[in-house]
Amino acid sequence: MAKRIIVLVLFCASSTALAWAADGDVNVVHTANGLVAGTSAATPGMRVFKGIPYATPPVGDLRWRPPQPPHSWDGTLKAEKFGPECMQAPNAMGGPFRDTRVKREPISEDCLYLNVWTPAKSSAEPLPVMVWIYGGGFKGGASSLAYYNGEAIAKKGVVFVSFNYRLGVFGFLAHPDLVAESPHHAAGDYGLLDMVAALEWVRDNVAAFGGDPQRVSIFGESAGSLAVSYLMASPLAKGLFQRVLGESGAGVEGSLAPWPRARAEREGIKFAQSAGAKSIAELRAMSADQVYAACEAFVKVNGGWLASYWPDVDGWFLPDSPHHIFAAGKQNDVPLLTGTNADEGSFFLQPISAETFIERAKTRFGDQAAEYLKIYPVDSQDKVLPSEIASKTDDMFAAAARTMVNLQTRTGKSKAYLYFFDHVPPMPNSQRYGAFHGADLFYVFSALNYHPEWGWTPVDTRLSETMIAYWVHFAAKGNPNGEGLPHWPAYSSKTREVIKLGDTIEAAPLPHQARLDFWDAYFAKE
Repeated sequence: MAKRIIVLVLFCASSTALAWAADGDVNVVHTANGLVAGTSAATPGMRVFKGIPYATPPVGDLRWRPPQPPHSWDGTLKAEKFGPECMQAPNAMGGPFRDTRVKREPISEDCLYLNVWTPAKSSAEPLPVMVWIYGGGFKGGASSLAYYNGEAIAKKGVVFVSFNYRLGVFGFLAHPDLVAESPHHAAGDYGLLDMVAALEWVRDNVAAFGGDPQRVSIFGESAGSLAVSYLMASPLAKGLFQRVLGESGAGVEGSLAPWPRARAEREGIKFAQSAGAKSIAELRAMSADQVYAACEAFVKVNGGWLASYWPDVDGWFLPDSPHHIFAAGKQNDVPLLTGTNADEGSFFLQPISAETFIERAKTRFGDQAAEYLKIYPVDSQDKVLPSEIASKTDDMFAAAARTMVNLQTRTGKSKAYLYFFDHVPPMPNSQRYGAFHGADLFYVFSALNYHPEWGWTPVDTRLSETMIAYWVHFAAKGNPNGEGLPHWPAYSSKTREVIKLGDTIEAAPLPHQARLDFWDAYFAKE
């Protein structure tokens, strides 16, 4: 029996090593569901596979259910085109990224597809794997966007994977009827469950593309960064990744933390009523366009982009709030790299008057308002926008990032690394936006040529090369440091050192400690 097992193992290993030699075509790979044929990328030896299904289309009765395994196929699937984007508004990206020149894919409810860039020539020496999760407020975005091209990262010696996940009301609707029909008594986190399904696909298939399923890093920006923090907290994701990188988003506290389940269900009931549906069955009978239109109408009436959906503490994907899970040491304990940009808030704001700023502070902070206004002064109109940008940056991003690394270093065994990105891209109106939310993406993806008219400098090129090197080193070994790179110290709650990523790249104390202390006290009181 032992000999039979050894023979079987050797056969499987041999089959994996020859995965893309089928039919004599180096671009054909065996997956668990069938053959896929990719194309050669611009980089010599690089192959790219686009639009591989990782789940059954979540349509009809599968709307608002956990993703189901993909169907197998006969013959060879041509993986040469990106899959459709998940349901969202056309050109849903906002702020400086709102650019009509970006080529967009068709929008469809049938959207659960992924993409692979691989430089591997065989599986004999498996490469680290980096799985990208895009941002967009859980309401927009897609893996096919031009500045998420995985080639620049993959050519540094990793297998790069990206995928689409359900968005908006399709990905995050919670409702008592959905709870009642769930064997787990959970509802609302379907987009996050899509991420688990994509990671399960990676576990089961990435070796065929030359990747190491035991060295998988998940990384994302904005909502994608929130998602990786939720995945780090989720028991459903245990063992599916070995490193976590989060850019501008940590869902352990603050306004971007998951909703309590009761709130999510209340919003779901209100949405169903506004759509004229008496049951989930009636909502499922509506077309995707009808559901989306109903959601847009609901959001306009009920106060903004968070209305009707957001990740929630559903009791299954998230059995408790991420903060409580980390505080109890129940997170997936893996190395963590995270950070924020200096001017995240500029992406979200429009100028307001000093009077409005003060009124909002008193309404929100009560007896803490005086302290808040000392930290973010508005004694003259020209200070309002800088103070509002700083406040929004700390509230939504910087305070939560510091809390997350503090929790990991206190309750986990794996190290955490924190960065502070303060480089201002040479974009038009750069003084208004500063080191804005998403500015780091141009550097991590080596996408400086996306806007050649901006006049990038050697400083930008060097920063991009350094950030990619840090990210790839971290993916390979759980530590961003490598030969020729400025030393990045592991985070400690005593020293609070970060790596500053800017015109100069160096270790330094985390900026704005007093500001972040205010938010810690406020969130604790909340």
